[in-house]
Amino acid sequence: MDKQQQILEMAKDICRVKHICNDVCNPISACDALKYAERAIEAGYSKQSRWISVDERLPDKYGDYICCTPKGTIWQLTYNPKYKLFNVSHDNVENAMDVTYWMPFPEAPKGGA
Repeated sequence: MDKQQQILEMAKDICRVKHICNDVCNPISACDALKYAERAIEAGYSKQSRWISVDERLPDKYGDYICCTPKGTIWQLTYNPKYKLFNVSHDNVENAMDVTYWMPFPEAPKGGA
């Protein structure tokens, strides 16, 4: 599979988004998914090795992560280590999401976007 196909396949995975929280949050757009997928491929992430199970470990620090729910839906969520929860609205514990896998966002390319 060439690089362009890898980016498209990863973007398709990232884009499998449905509103399951009654419009409280915004899913990742197709354009953002392509951008994140391209950055991930450039950074050396592969489709086979990028997801981290929450059973294995949780993020070390507060921040935004790409997350997968038990239904396979992909979200950009904020992780709060104080509560050990992924949220759709930062510190609001009531909007916590059940996450099975997560991964950090890749770094931006050197020299800007």
